[in-house]
Amino acid sequence: MLVDDIASAFESENDIALPQIEAWMLAEDTEGRAALYAYLRKPGNEAKVRPEIPGKVLQRFFFSYLQECILSNTVSEWAHSRYEACWDLAGLVKAWARHAPTLPIVGEVKAWIEWAYMSRQELRTALVTGFLEHVFEERSAREQFADWKKHPTLASAYAQAMNWVETGGPSRTVR
Repeated sequence: MLVDDIASAFESENDIALPQIEAWMLAEDTEGRAALYAYLRKPGNEAKVRPEIPGKVLQRFFFSYLQECILSNTVSEWAHSRYEACWDLAGLVKAWARHAPTLPIVGEVKAWIEWAYMSRQELRTALVTGFLEHVFEERSAREQFADWKKHPTLASAYAQAMNWVETGGPSRTVR
């Protein structure tokens, strides 16, 4: 089982080969990808990988795994629920925007959030309350979404998320 392989590799004292990590990143096993995500997010674990995981590879894996969770809302021992994935993605975007606002991954996440919000009605509440509200707490991240203020569909999501920032309290849920 992939989860067991990943756990054994990270819990051993040996380094883990980058090609092995890359193969696990591409696995079609959500539970395995969830375990890999958890182990890679744990401080110090990334250092076990040799050679080092390129930042872009790590960013893309984190984003693709969290996208999968947001879309599927699978709840299991390892996998994130839709809201948990939104919260984690918000935390990553805030960190990326704070340290390097021009990182391509920030624009990719924004474009995907736009697509998901506009095309998947059932995701709207989670995207606003689980993602946007928390991203907007970080000014540099919020600025990435400024064009939403004038968009006919996205303006309400922007306003609801800003309500959270301005009042520190719950936004009105998306209808």
